[in-house]
Amino acid sequence: MINWEEELNVSVKTLFGLEEMLADELKAIGIEKVEKGNRIVHFKGNLEDIYRACLETRLAIRVLVNIADFKSDSPDDLYEKATRMKWEDLLTPEDTFAIDFTVHSTVYNHGMFASQKLKDAIVDRCRNVYGERPSVDTENPNYLFDLHISERQVNISIDASGASLHKRDYRTATVAAPISEVLAAAMVKISGWKGDTDLIDPMCGSGTLVIEAALMARNIPSSWYREKFGFMAWKNFDASLWESIRDNARANFTTFTGNIYAYDRSSKAVSIAKYNMTNAKVDKWINAESLTFESLVPRGNKGVVLMNPPYGERMQKDDIVEFYKMIGNQLKRNFAGWEAWIITSNQDALKFVGLRPEKKIKLFNGPLEVRIANYSLFEGERKEEVKRRKRKRIGE
Repeated sequence: MINWEEELNVSVKTLFGLEEMLADELKAIGIEKVEKGNRIVHFKGNLEDIYRACLETRLAIRVLVNIADFKSDSPDDLYEKATRMKWEDLLTPEDTFAIDFTVHSTVYNHGMFASQKLKDAIVDRCRNVYGERPSVDTENPNYLFDLHISERQVNISIDASGASLHKRDYRTATVAAPISEVLAAAMVKISGWKGDTDLIDPMCGSGTLVIEAALMARNIPSSWYREKFGFMAWKNFDASLWESIRDNARANFTTFTGNIYAYDRSSKAVSIAKYNMTNAKVDKWINAESLTFESLVPRGNKGVVLMNPPYGERMQKDDIVEFYKMIGNQLKRNFAGWEAWIITSNQDALKFVGLRPEKKIKLFNGPLEVRIANYSLFEGERKEEVKRRKRKRIGE
């Protein structure tokens, strides 16, 4: 089935647009044989690489270890080829398993049916070998298999991560529509913030952006507080190797002397954010208080603003226009010398910020297309804005 002593083929899933940054993360932890795909990065490595990818990569969603690739022309053919695989090398009758599937094929019209054929192959093979069969457990399986079919090409992998890696386990309370931890980490990375200047999130919600920033600033791995990964239930789990990896990571924690500020107009959101900051053990590095963006005056002369404003799903059109105008006016009025980064799925709303973005980066949060817009707020921004408006009035 799989020789764990040999070089393993591993695929790391991520969000669209983050492939290159994820590849850089993998290289930074010592993985050299890296190849980028669409929403995925492939690498060749060993168990240590797999463990470290699960613990340390901030942009990974799942880490999959390939166990089979083959062509298949029908569901019955899939079953036949899967029953030839030595599932007994992985599973005993006491083990449980589940199957995630992604199917894009004219041969397999129903992904669930293909998944059922693979499940039948696994249990029939184990029954023939042991006289008993392992059980399916969709909630808490020992082994989570990933079935991917593209036309006639079948790929079967074991999910080393278990639950999606965006679940860091520090965010135990949330507000409505929180930003995903992976997207928040990506936004901090894209901003280029290194912890050497102030960072402000004026609409912090449950605190995800500032928590991810603080973890980065202290070099704490993104999944440091997770107690469970898929690979821990495998028969070959190397507990001593895992502890060694954690010990090395702990030794590389750094101090942070910068300033991170989190604000929100909702005192309830700030309370939730503080609770999550405490869970992540970064609360002493983040100043959090209830404050509206309209009344916010930054304490420093330069820094980075990261903002995840409401997208407008629960706001009237006139309100969203005025809201984004307010954002632009406040940035121009009080944040000269700062860099601002705004993430939103509402492309039209960004136009009302009234500032020309330096860059706009397209990403996907699941099926939702989003943009991260960057604004450099220069000292002369207000004067230039006044001149621009005067020129516009003269030309009318």
